[in-house]
Amino acid sequence: GEQPIVGISGRMVADAATAAVGQGRVTYVWERRHLLDAVRALARPGDLVLTLGAGDITGLADEWMRIGTIESGIADPGTL
Repeated sequence: GEQPIVGISGRMVADAATAAVGQGRVTYVWERRHLLDAVRALARPGDLVLTLGAGDITGLADEWMRIGTIESGIADPGTL
């Protein structure tokens, strides 16, 4: 993972994004272990889901695809 930047937090980034786009369009999830559940609860067909962060957040999209394809019965995207 990446080293934290002193004085910067995920909450600060989420607050700045909320200020830019408005309340209700940004979701901040404190613990990584809850991220996939939050995405599953919030995302709708046609949505674009963006993840912003540092450390191991880059693996979230792969996890989401893997879980999504398992739940839908579609082959693992890594094999397509």
